Amino acid sequence: MLAAPAELDLVAFDLSCSSCGYNLRGLECTGKCPECGTAVDHSINPPVTHFPPAQIRWARIVSLGLVIWLSATFESIGTVLIMRFSEDYGGTVARLNYIGPKAWAVPLIQRAVGYQPGSWGVNGVTRGLLMAVAVLMITTAPTERDWREPIWSMRFWARWVPLVLFGGFLGLTLGSEGLGYDDPQVRKFTLAAVAGVELPATILLYLHLRVLAKSLGLTRPASTFLWAVMLATLLMIGAAVLLTIGPLLADDRNRFPLQAALGVYMAASLCAAAAALGAITRLLLELMPIALQKIRPRRAAAG
Repeated sequence: MLAAPAELDLVAFDLSCSSCGYNLRGLECTGKCPECGTAVDHSINPPVTHFPPAQIRWARIVSLGLVIWLSATFESIGTVLIMRFSEDYGGTVARLNYIGPKAWAVPLIQRAVGYQPGSWGVNGVTRGLLMAVAVLMITTAPTERDWREPIWSMRFWARWVPLVLFGGFLGLTLGSEGLGYDDPQVRKFTLAAVAGVELPATILLYLHLRVLAKSLGLTRPASTFLWAVMLATLLMIGAAVLLTIGPLLADDRNRFPLQAALGVYMAASLCAAAAALGAITRLLLELMPIALQKIRPRRAAAG
């Protein structure tokens, strides 16, 4: 009498293929994914990847820089919202413009207003300096060899242009201390901060993050950063227009059209900000397994 064949060892639970995401439930554990051909056992017991120490350190620095940048962003929003502004059309919207993660320069204006600007002016400067440190960390080179990349590389421009713009604007505001809130110079400072610092610096940082996302194989976040760049550029240009010709657009008899336009403006800003925050979160989730891995000690050379 023939012996009954042994029962096949099948996947008895929902299990996504590690390569394509196909549900492997019901397949043989020794078989292959029918969608992409990856071994089922590869998804059941994924191999542990050991990253080199240099890549682990790089992932830790970039991850910490992104966290600091997000923290400084929300703190800077608070500084801008508390700032006084004139009754001209635009007001806080022009100063706030794109409400997502960016290189914040408008809070520095608070330090220049008055001969004793108070804690909000000090916080605007310190958080701006914290943001500058975050920029340095985010644009850290993955390896020592990458430090010798050409001057026209995206990482080089995303690293130094925001710092130069921020430092120059900080010197401009500190050299103009004592201005009143209603001084016409304040509007010029706001226009310079939005169109001369926040706009180009944020574009460069997002383009660098797009390159970083593509290097990690994150095509969707890379596309999100590109769309955020285009939308944030339009929003910041709109803020510059508000600061330039805003008073001419105001109409005390019928303010509803202007208020509706501001509603659309800020709705687009929040959509772009949410998309950028999602892309940055995806980057962090991709970097964390590398950053949290322990650095393996080097083996002593055999004598």
